[in-house]
Amino acid sequence: MQAVESRSSVPLIIVGLLAVLTLAVGKLVDSGQGVRVALAVVLVIVFAGLAFLSPKHLILTMAVWLASLGLVRRVVGGSLLEAGDPLLVVGPASLIILAIVAAGKNTRLPKTSLTYLVLLLQIVAFLSIFNPLQGGVMVGLAGLLFIPIPTLAFWAGRAFCNDKSLTQVFKLLGLLAVPAAIYGLYQSFYGFPEWDARWLANFGYVSLNVNGVTRPFASFSSATDYNTFLGLGLVAWVMFLLRRRPIIGVLTSLTIFLALVYGSQRLIIVTGLGGVALVLAARRRWPMGGALLLGLVLLVTSPFLLSYFEPKLDSFQAQSPLLEHQIQGLSDPFGQNSTLRQRTEMVTAGVSSVAENPLGMGIGAPTIAATRFGGSSATLRSTDADPSNMAVALGIPGLVLYLTLSFVAFRKAYNLAAERRDALSYAVLAALGVTVTQWLTGGQYAVAWIPWLLLGWVDKQASPSVKRAVSRSGATRTVHSPSRPSGR
Repeated sequence: MQAVESRSSVPLIIVGLLAVLTLAVGKLVDSGQGVRVALAVVLVIVFAGLAFLSPKHLILTMAVWLASLGLVRRVVGGSLLEAGDPLLVVGPASLIILAIVAAGKNTRLPKTSLTYLVLLLQIVAFLSIFNPLQGGVMVGLAGLLFIPIPTLAFWAGRAFCNDKSLTQVFKLLGLLAVPAAIYGLYQSFYGFPEWDARWLANFGYVSLNVNGVTRPFASFSSATDYNTFLGLGLVAWVMFLLRRRPIIGVLTSLTIFLALVYGSQRLIIVTGLGGVALVLAARRRWPMGGALLLGLVLLVTSPFLLSYFEPKLDSFQAQSPLLEHQIQGLSDPFGQNSTLRQRTEMVTAGVSSVAENPLGMGIGAPTIAATRFGGSSATLRSTDADPSNMAVALGIPGLVLYLTLSFVAFRKAYNLAAERRDALSYAVLAALGVTVTQWLTGGQYAVAWIPWLLLGWVDKQASPSVKRAVSRSGATRTVHSPSRPSGR
């Protein structure tokens, strides 16, 4: 009887909480500044409920939300809070909740070297919030949102991603890349809508400008986020969606590639070549050293090939500074129109900073948290690359951890792809290649968590017990046979 009464009180408690929440949201909206806070609170509550009911669906929902986050931030009314935009907290909060839900399931999975390396990186990053060199504990806490929190997707990947659900993630990324590419091309050829132009006037940053023309960024918060997402979308179309609808697939892939070219960021093209090299080598089951050699050959020969065709593209370049910037930088990597030398100097300076600060400056130092939460421009040391960012943030321990983790992760992903030789393992390997050196840079809200989700799946699939189970069931051969490359 007592149990029945306690159960009957549950709906009343829920109704009461919803009433309080409704009043709170209404009060926030009335305050003018609270529109974004109210929306963020509601989304976190909804996503938290989804995390407990269906974590796999939350992963798909997060992909949609983060791909549209930049557009939502520019369209939603209400002024920003002094500390920043509360809508940026929705993604990290969802990842934290996902990691908590995944904790129980991960205890049943075998631990590997990659598991312990990721956990150690997260612990070291958390402890670094107390490093006074970054400008205070608040800077460190805010820095957690940009760099370590996306790594929590690793535990979600281990716990919730099987072959079927991860294939769904890739297909969704491919579908989301289509409107993103069209939006970006519209910005490139026709200019920016009112909401984008207003954001540029208030918050636009210097690197968006290319010879007086602004790079496209579509529905994302930055041009880098946009271009990297297009790269992942292109991987999804080539690996999963191209064969089922060849004509639509080819046209769509060309549209995404065109948007990438006009995105005018060379790094994604270079890392894309690296991803292609990894997949080709894994398909031939070459040693990993052969894959690295093939990647080096592609990188060295591509500027010569592009420089041969550059004169034939002069008329197109003259019409678009974005295209001119892209082609000239790729065809002459060390020329005056290329930023390779500047980026190399930034990375070198970041890595060499360990001589001055062996334990780093704190996890907030390489992020915008260094200037927004009590720090100053002097404590901001962003280098736009993972190894140098880890050196700046965590010093020698962080740099060693990153290099070791990256090697172990790529070796596991490469060996898995060479063993399975199916579309999914190739897609994971290519995606890791496309995003390499950008797993821990912070600020890429739409894509920062995806490599870690993929690494979680790799870690689980590479464990001996899962391999034995897959071998007994024949799941790999059955599920992926339609996508298996010819010539196997």
